Amino acid sequence: MIETSRSCVKNKTRKPDKYLLVLLVLFITCQPIAGCATRSGTSNLSKPKRESKTENKMESAPLTEHSPPPERPEVKPFVREFFKNNKTIHFLSSDPPNNALLPHPPEMVTIRFTSDLGSGSFIKVTVDGKLVSTGPMILPVDNRSMSVRINPYIGTGNYRVFYTVYWADGSYCEGSFGFSVQETG
Repeated sequence: MIETSRSCVKNKTRKPDKYLLVLLVLFITCQPIAGCATRSGTSNLSKPKRESKTENKMESAPLTEHSPPPERPEVKPFVREFFKNNKTIHFLSSDPPNNALLPHPPEMVTIRFTSDLGSGSFIKVTVDGKLVSTGPMILPVDNRSMSVRINPYIGTGNYRVFYTVYWADGSYCEGSFGFSVQETG
C-alpha cells in the first residue's frame, strides 16, 4: 500500500488550524498595542531620543578660533591589488597592461589578438564589483582587437577587466586581467 501525505492528495480541502487563526488574530491585534508601528509609521510609545557622539559635537557649541574642527569620516587608504593575467589563446596585448598603476583612469580599455574575432565578443570592466565600462564595444576594421570606454569619474581603485572572445570558427575563450588607478591631489 502506498501512503501519500495530506498535502499531496487532490480534491480534498484542508480546514485551517484553529491555532494558526488564533496566532494570526493575536499578531494583528497586539502589533499597535506593543508599539511596533502605526499607520503613520511611528511608534505609539514615546522613546527617549539618543544622540550620537557626532550629533553632540556638531550641536554643542559654535566653532571658535581655538576649537578643533569637526571630525571628518574616515577615508579608507588605497590598497593596490595585483591581478592574475588569465590570457586567452591568441591574446597579444592589452592597454593598459596587466597590473599597471596609473595616475588617472584611462579613456578606454583595448585588448589585441593574433586571430580574427567572431561576433559576440565583449569586454566588461568593474571597480569594487560595480560596472564602469560605458557604451558599446568598439571593433576596428582589422577585427583583431576590441575596446570599451571607461567612466572617467570613477577615479582611484582597482579595475578588473573580464572579456569573452568568440573566434571565427564559433569557439570562445574567457580571460581577465586588471590594473589600478591612484589619483593624487
